[in-house]
Formats: sequence, C-alpha cells, structure tokens
Amino acid sequence: MNTCIKIDRVEKIFKSQEGFDIKALDTINMDVNENDFICIVGPSGCGKSTLLRLISGLENASSGDIYYYNQKLTKPTKDIGMVFQNYSLLPWRTVLDNIGLGLEFEGKPKKEREELSRHFLDIIGMAEFEKAYPYELSGGMQQRVAIARALVNNPKVLLMDEPFGALDAYTRILLQRELLKIWELNKKTILFVTHSVDEAVYLSDKIVVMSNKPGQIKEIIEVNMQRPRDRANPLYGKLTEKLLNMLEE
Repeated sequence: MNTCIKIDRVEKIFKSQEGFDIKALDTINMDVNENDFICIVGPSGCGKSTLLRLISGLENASSGDIYYYNQKLTKPTKDIGMVFQNYSLLPWRTVLDNIGLGLEFEGKPKKEREELSRHFLDIIGMAEFEKAYPYELSGGMQQRVAIARALVNNPKVLLMDEPFGALDAYTRILLQRELLKIWELNKKTILFVTHSVDEAVYLSDKIVVMSNKPGQIKEIIEVNMQRPRDRANPLYGKLTEKLLNMLEE
C-alpha cells in the first residue's frame, strides 16, 4: 500500500481572546494509505475537525508537517476535497449548478460541467432533481448534493467532517450505505470525522481514537470485518463497546 498522506509530529495552537495559548492538537503522527477509509472519533473539542482542516490546507500547523505523496502540504489542492456538516449549497443555484461549482472555477466549458455533474447526480440517485433548488430538498438530499459536488472535482482524498451528524437516524443509515457504494466504485481515500461509534464501526477500515484536549492519537484500530457489516454480529458489538469504554476513560 502506498502512503498518500503522512502526518509528522503535527501540533496546532490557537490564541484565545485573552492572548493565552490553547493547544488543540499535540504531536499527531499518522500515515494514511491509498484507498483507506478512516474514521476519526474522540470527545468534543479534541481537535478532530481541526485535523481535517490542516490536511485540507485550510489551516496551517503550528509545528510539524503534513505531506501528500511526499510533497509538503501548505495550501489547498484539488486532489483533496472536503464535505462539511452544513451543506454549504448556494441557495440561488440549481442542484446541477451547485455540483458544477468547482468545475466552473476551473474554467471548464458549460457542456462539460453539466455532463460531469449529471454523471454524479446519477451516482447519488438524484438525476430527476437537477433543476431543483436547495430549499426544495430534504437535509439528506442536500448532503448527497454536497458529496457529489466534492466528487465531481475528482479528488484523490475526500475529507468528511461529520457529514451525517444533523440527519435523522434512518436517513443517516441510508447515506452511510450510499457512501460505501461511492467509495467502492471510485476507490477514493476517505477520512471521516464522526461522534458516532456505531458509524465508525460500520464504515471504516481503521478507526483513529483521539484523547481529550489537547488532542492526541490514543490508538488506531483495524476493523477486521467483511462488508456489508451486520450490526447484530457479536464482533460488531464487542468493538463498539471497546470504543465507548476508550472514550469514557
């Protein structure tokens, strides 16, 4: 397996309004291999989202380095896409135009943008909604559009920051299945932040467990279960219990 992202002794320090240093991340070391599906879990405020923002290039580390195929990451790259918890769709643009936004920024011709956008609309099962506006869609449908918008730019790495956190339980399970289908079809590398231990066990190849602030990696757990995963499997329950106990420590 080739390493696509290497995180080397990364720390992140923020300044409080009073001028104090607040350490969000402390000495993070991790290798991410091609086609890995990694979930990151940990207590609120432990720096999970901050870590994704550093990998995306939206923020810079206070110390340490992040490499993408041995090249130091210092700014965003089209090879690394990001999906946020809030859908961030432009309300005045149709579904089709929202998906093609990044392609438009790249200067792609309209016909090419629309063809590519329709391809990913098909993948997320929403071809009939291309002319709809975000306010006409449910939360789950808006999140599908946000995922398609990230995928249409053909990133090699997809960062997902609690993308299903605001959805009801049933829609969340449906989108988990959809995401696995997309991952298996496109073979992206995915780093997925979640507060749900169940979601981490259901989705990932590896689970990164982080400690309370300042965030450190407690353990990286390999999930050795075949897909599709059965929540009634005793191994599933055992791993879920182990993770909950680790988070309570």
